[in-house]
Amino acid sequence: MGSIRITKWFLISLLLILSCQHAKEISAQLSFMSSLREIYGGEWNGSALNDCYELEIKNSEILKPESDSLVYYSTLIGRAFVDSLDYNFSCLTLKLVNEDKIFIASKSKSKEFTFDLNLIRRFKKKDLKEYLVIRKAYYAIRNVYQDDIVEARSWIEDINENEGENPYIKLAEAHILRSEGDLNKSRAMIDSLSSTNLNDAELHKYFGLYYSEDKLYDLALEQLHISLKEDDSNLDYLGNVGGMHHKLGNWDSLSYYTSKMLKIDSTDINALYSRAYSSFQLNQTEKGCDDIQTILKLQPQLNLADSIMNYCK
Repeated sequence: MGSIRITKWFLISLLLILSCQHAKEISAQLSFMSSLREIYGGEWNGSALNDCYELEIKNSEILKPESDSLVYYSTLIGRAFVDSLDYNFSCLTLKLVNEDKIFIASKSKSKEFTFDLNLIRRFKKKDLKEYLVIRKAYYAIRNVYQDDIVEARSWIEDINENEGENPYIKLAEAHILRSEGDLNKSRAMIDSLSSTNLNDAELHKYFGLYYSEDKLYDLALEQLHISLKEDDSNLDYLGNVGGMHHKLGNWDSLSYYTSKMLKIDSTDINALYSRAYSSFQLNQTEKGCDDIQTILKLQPQLNLADSIMNYCK
């Protein structure tokens, strides 16, 4: 989507660009932004570019670049943004500007933050206080995978005693310990956490992925099935379960779960490829080649491995 400049009533231009089916959501967004501006004050301007939304707020009495509560208030904006508009922006860039006029000159301070709206969507059912703790754990784990242990620890070093009991924080600690070589303590933490009925699909997904990295595929599959039981139409969870059956060589099960994915999204290339692979393993060549042809119709430029294409000659 091209760049859209929005001034006093920003997002009005989206009414002219997005389809009519989004009219109600856009109206709700306009209402939300109007009421939020009244609370936070300041001059609001926004622009949408591709899958990211950029919002500049100037001279707000509450949202100041140096505020300790900035992440809190910014997350409120991100959550309301996700809830109010049915349009899948993946990120929100928030630029806060404070200008002080000295005679005829202006002194400006600004600070820019980018928020992962997909992360906010994923945990939007959590209350805000818990989400902010989960956010710390999420970025700690992400930095572990980026081999930056110092940065990973920085995300959870200032937590209080109550936050330290949060299972997501313990999950992050287990990842850090494993990265530092303390495998026994890390594994003990995950075993203890995963044996508890936490009623949290995301947590059990992460437990499953942890076990998978240690090649404990049966334990991984057990945890991933728990997450899928919580939300059996979640493509991420279905894909994880299917992927684990792939690692275990359970071709019938792989075919089953990829077929469920394709009932939800018939254009999912990864699901089509995995189902084709399972079909070839089950000597169902015609069925597998049908999926390969579908893939090539969806993405004609895609170069598939010779080992796959040889089945369909």
